[in-house]
Amino acid sequence: MKDFKTTTNNYNNDKSAINYYNNTLNETIQQHFTRNSIVDMVTKYELYYHVCLGNYTFETFLDVNDTVKKLSELKLEISAMQALFKIYEVIDEHFYEENFDQKLDYYIRKKASQHALEDFLEKDEEMVGKHYYMQQKLEDIDADISFNEMMWQNFEVNYQKTFEHFNTILTEQLIQDVQKQIVSE
Repeated sequence: MKDFKTTTNNYNNDKSAINYYNNTLNETIQQHFTRNSIVDMVTKYELYYHVCLGNYTFETFLDVNDTVKKLSELKLEISAMQALFKIYEVIDEHFYEENFDQKLDYYIRKKASQHALEDFLEKDEEMVGKHYYMQQKLEDIDADISFNEMMWQNFEVNYQKTFEHFNTILTEQLIQDVQKQIVSE
């Protein structure tokens, strides 16, 4: 991990350190917020979210029909914009880390898995032992062992179709607007 404190000690004042941080963050955002990259990251976030949501639901019912019924009752959906801003949070939280580019997919999967878990537990009013379930799942997510082989297969089977969907709805103009909004923050 890059030592931000050591890097910023070279600056004469706090304002210089903040400017360095903001410039580095903006460069990272511009690098990762190209049209194709955005479509790819939103596709991954959405798939990770929904695959995890399905898995959490199945684990509590252990029956496919009950899982499908429960998922339709919960009506948990996220928009591409919600996913995009969650991805921005990931970049903002981790961009300074060494090997950030190699870890970005893990961080997106982690954020989407946590998001799905929180939404699932918040909406499922009938679930007993939520605290313990959440604690165990968060440990699995942190250890990067929560995404099993079946979930990876589901992800891979649906990736291309989901990518094509977001490629049509995430227009160039929309992406430019998001880029402007994020970089100006």
